[in-house]
Amino acid sequence: MIRGQVTKALDRHGQTQMSEEPFLWRLVSDDNSGLRPPWPDFRSLSADGLHLTNIGQRSFLAVDREGRCAIGFVAEDLLKDEIGSEAFLARLLSMTFGGLLETTA
Repeated sequence: MIRGQVTKALDRHGQTQMSEEPFLWRLVSDDNSGLRPPWPDFRSLSADGLHLTNIGQRSFLAVDREGRCAIGFVAEDLLKDEIGSEAFLARLLSMTFGGLLETTA
């Protein structure tokens, strides 16, 4: 489900020139989490290239720009909410793309 959401978002905004170096995403959506819209608040912090976002008590994103990887867990019912999933994708892409674009400059 997450891959489809990301592909749809990227297709809307056209192709972007990216670094040739891979950036690994390990994202899991859970259809049994019990979490449903409305989306809980996003709480974020970052230090030394590590960016963490907590989404309520059962979902999170973590991005290590230097290690070029992202991990996350999000409730699938939240991803079905179009407005909330846009906020989730915006957060994920902004956390990730900062690291991708740094290598192309």
